[in-house]
Amino acid sequence: MYEKVLETNNLTKEFGKFKAVDSINLTIKNNSIYGLVGENGAGKSTLMRMLAGLSNKTTGSIKLFGNEVQRSSKEFRKVGNLIESPALYPNLNAYENLKIKCLAYDIKDSNHIEEILQIVGLEDVKAKKIKNFSLGMKQRLGIAMALIGFPKILILDEPINGLDPRGIVDIRNTLKEINHKYNITILISSHILEELSKVATDFGIISKGKLITEFSKEDLHKNCGLRIEIITRNLKEASNILTNNGYKNIIIDNKKIILNDYFDKRNIINNLLVNSKIDVESISLEETSFEDYYMEMIKNEKSY
Repeated sequence: MYEKVLETNNLTKEFGKFKAVDSINLTIKNNSIYGLVGENGAGKSTLMRMLAGLSNKTTGSIKLFGNEVQRSSKEFRKVGNLIESPALYPNLNAYENLKIKCLAYDIKDSNHIEEILQIVGLEDVKAKKIKNFSLGMKQRLGIAMALIGFPKILILDEPINGLDPRGIVDIRNTLKEINHKYNITILISSHILEELSKVATDFGIISKGKLITEFSKEDLHKNCGLRIEIITRNLKEASNILTNNGYKNIIIDNKKIILNDYFDKRNIINNLLVNSKIDVESISLEETSFEDYYMEMIKNEKSY
């Protein structure tokens, strides 16, 4: 089993002189849910189309399961995708749409369709025509289409776009089940960052065709959420005092001390430092959302 199921090396896609995807080095680990974040026009869909084998690259390389692949490679049969709107026959029902996809993949087991309908929660409406489906039902059927043959990787471009809160929760739970129960690695893009943070295990931020950074859910938790920020000119001395008094995981960053715990002990911490002759300029409880973190990363990239 490969630890890295998908890798790119300087992957680039050009349209004339315009670089839609610019020298991207991306790594997706086995059985992870990788959240791809970026504004409209950042290059997410173009990148995902190349990773799904739907579009040719200009330069660079793609590795699937440790092997370098071209667009015609059979390895892409192990990659399911839902990119842009799902291609569905509106006058056919859900079962019939899935059967057509199964015929294309030479899958003759009817139980395969029934299992996939159950996974996406459409088993009770399998005889309903697609033209009578809600947007959320169409999205779930699109995911079902991508699951035909049970691929090793599932690539989903904005699968919760336009859905109501209930539909978003349904898709989220479906993706978690697909990942956990069937060990399918998922690459998903979304504009709804807080929702993406609830399902993804790893993240990549893309802007103007470039991959700015990759980080894990653990990294996100370290940089987001509640934290105590202490501003003082005596950073090292203050840090030593806190450490000697049992405070752990102290971070010194950008001329401040950060604690990701002890939120109910701010007054105790302040008194400890002041009584130790530390000039505390401020001590505050701050919170950073995923959106705040994302905007900060984009701003830092544009400042270079």
